[in-house]
Amino acid sequence: MSKKTLIILIVFLIIIAVGIFLWQFQPKKETKDISLPVPDKLNDSEVVIYTDKAEYDKGEVIEITVKNNLGTPIFYSSWDGRFWDITPFDIFFQLGHDNIGKDCHMVFYEEMPPVEVEPGASFSTQWNQKICPLDPTNPAESGIVKYIESGQYKLVFTYGIGLSNDEAGPYHHGLLDPRTIYSNSFTIR
Repeated sequence: MSKKTLIILIVFLIIIAVGIFLWQFQPKKETKDISLPVPDKLNDSEVVIYTDKAEYDKGEVIEITVKNNLGTPIFYSSWDGRFWDITPFDIFFQLGHDNIGKDCHMVFYEEMPPVEVEPGASFSTQWNQKICPLDPTNPAESGIVKYIESGQYKLVFTYGIGLSNDEAGPYHHGLLDPRTIYSNSFTIR
């Protein structure tokens, strides 16, 4: 092997080694931090709330499930079929049942008795991402039905381990020892 060929081979090997070195130590691209809702991997000794997916397109139906993994019944309250809230959300809203762009108004619902969920049981609902944003300082003011904004959210669920009989009347039971939990994080694109 000639001296010239040996030098070319050494330079070629150095270039490859430098390339591998630079490739190995280049900054890694940041990945999205999205929690996947995997019910089987959720804490099996607590109450959990989760969505069926981690990402949704605008207007796509979101399946929301709550499972009671405690060894005792739990109780929750519901208004107009909504037993959950959403965070972060800085405006007062209720579910939008009408078509997008239609006027919507504050609707007051009769307080219903809390619902009991037996140990090991779960329940689900679907949400179409429609909301009726309202001004809490002026509930008489109408809103316009729209889809919730794109962003990253978590659901909030409050339950009790019993019922308090402190308030009068058959439907004025409060939740005993109320506890608040949060779902997996999910993104609306």
